[in-house]
Amino acid sequence: MKFGITLLIVALVAISEAPGYASPPPTKDLHDSRPATPSRDFNLPAWEAQRFKALSNWPPAETTPPVDITHYDLDLTFSLADTTVSGTATIALTWKNAATNILHLDLVGLTATSVRKATGPNLGYAQTATGLDITVTPAPALNEVVTIKIDYGGRSRAFYVYSSASYTFTEPNDSRYWFPCRDVPWDKATLDMHGRVPMGNTLVSNGVLLSSNTSGGWTTYNWQETHPLATYLMCASIANYAFVTTPSAVTTLGWYVYPSHTSQAATAFQHLGDMISFFSNTLIPYPFDKYVMCESNLGGGMEHQSATLMGAAIVTAGLGYEWITAHELAHQWFGDTVTLSDWRNIWLNEGFATFFEAVWHEHFYGPATFDQRMVTAENNVINWQANHVDHPIYDPPPDNIFDPMEYDKAAWVLRMLRDLIGKPVFDGAITSYLQAHTFGNASTQDFQAAMEAAYGSSLSWFFDQWVMTGTGRPKLVYVPIFSSTSTGWLAQIDINQVQAAPTTYRLPLEARITTTSGDVTVTGWIQNRHDVLAFPLASQPLSLVLDPSNKMLGEVTQGSATGIPVDGQTSKIPLRAFPNPFRGSTQFEVPADTESHGIDIIDVQGRRVREMLLEEGTGWVNWDGQDDSGRSVPPGVYFARLKDRAPALRLIRLGS
Repeated sequence: MKFGITLLIVALVAISEAPGYASPPPTKDLHDSRPATPSRDFNLPAWEAQRFKALSNWPPAETTPPVDITHYDLDLTFSLADTTVSGTATIALTWKNAATNILHLDLVGLTATSVRKATGPNLGYAQTATGLDITVTPAPALNEVVTIKIDYGGRSRAFYVYSSASYTFTEPNDSRYWFPCRDVPWDKATLDMHGRVPMGNTLVSNGVLLSSNTSGGWTTYNWQETHPLATYLMCASIANYAFVTTPSAVTTLGWYVYPSHTSQAATAFQHLGDMISFFSNTLIPYPFDKYVMCESNLGGGMEHQSATLMGAAIVTAGLGYEWITAHELAHQWFGDTVTLSDWRNIWLNEGFATFFEAVWHEHFYGPATFDQRMVTAENNVINWQANHVDHPIYDPPPDNIFDPMEYDKAAWVLRMLRDLIGKPVFDGAITSYLQAHTFGNASTQDFQAAMEAAYGSSLSWFFDQWVMTGTGRPKLVYVPIFSSTSTGWLAQIDINQVQAAPTTYRLPLEARITTTSGDVTVTGWIQNRHDVLAFPLASQPLSLVLDPSNKMLGEVTQGSATGIPVDGQTSKIPLRAFPNPFRGSTQFEVPADTESHGIDIIDVQGRRVREMLLEEGTGWVNWDGQDDSGRSVPPGVYFARLKDRAPALRLIRLGS
């Protein structure tokens, strides 16, 4: 059985630093409970579950979107004094629905003051609680390119202002609180950001810094991202930053940190160059023009495309949170390069980043560290399932899109899939998946198809039980059975799946058998609630351990659920059986001095399957392998016991 650990949830901001906006949204937890010394057991999913709250319903990806936005040009002033965002959004789009001339854009909490075409008169619009409904005249033709300019402003709940740093933070769907947009992950677009901030601050955004200029106490930074990105990955991070670069043959690499933290950042991020080289070589080449991290007062990180937001606790923790650094970098491939098609597929972001930060540890520190990371993930799953209503990984309930099922259980799915199809096949399939969907979106079905193409066979059974519909995790109780044969020895494993969840798992299982001539590793498959595996051996088996390398997400317990002491077939037991193991029937030799009136046959779950009465003076009793109803019992382990006496005799019923 695998044991859980206590996890400390590190929250968001320094308790001494109040946010600059008024009346923070009740769905955001902005209080700090972290200790002075960061914990290595920081629970990223728990933190993000507090931070990110879902809408009441998540829309699935549109099959026929009304428009396709291709580019955002945001010309904005970020006022730190009054925590406002104001300016002009220029949005280029392709019209996809000739049946209407109404364009709906998401914009909440900010006021639009003018809407017009880029080269034309003002357009009529109505602003509702959910956004803008713009009447585009004349009505656009199908596939016509339309450019709309919107002047707007106000206090934004997605713009967080603090004395140390200010930033936008919008996953999953808060971008509508700082610019008008189609706030869905499947409508990706390129971006130009012209951001004005008070002089003395640096504004970091996605892509490449084209220029900056200072005038009248304000500095304007002009950033350009030519690679399509989802709205939740667009960003502005603002502070009095020191920019530190580190050598890399992959891309421009570095970090924007508080000037007093430059030496600590150099320690915390000392392996960043190795990380990005490893991922570039293992996955696909890093596709963006830079990778930087921007310090803030978060308790975790946020994978804005090419410009991750990173908490100060991570910057100052040495290598204590190095796994978060790897996690957020992995998101540049899983989430940014290839973005989930809709929020039902959140595991394609979070599970992959969780798994590949462990894979980097495997590469850099060795397999033992990978195993430790996976044990931590497994404990997170066990602890969460013990205290919550479980759900499948795919299409989680809205308030659960950032829970450990999407991070830790999903990472285990990838680990088991890699073991199942083999690492070279798995690595090649991951590369093919990324190549096929670069700068686009992907679904669980897309990922499954990539795995099946590489594997050469259907994996529906695997995805069904682990991702699409399955809940819980396997709980296996096994009993080793050793016997001699005419040609050597036989090791059998009687396995029962006893999990309460309705899922019955199909599993490949390893066992390590210690014999008189050394250890032997064997593999078999189970797919029923009760299975018996058999392995011929040349040497006498002494002991057996199921899943010795912890390759299965679940719990494994050796023993019997009967609670009956079993000492083997020795003189201590008042019964003997011949033959044992047996196929059809077996005979019990009953001691002449017995005072018992019967023999009970019990299965490994403690249920009596057969009662045989004894007559006085009976010496031998035959059991025909049937239960009390006259049905033949299945192969497996059983126990025979004189009524009200122990120990019991273990019986092995072989298959035909």
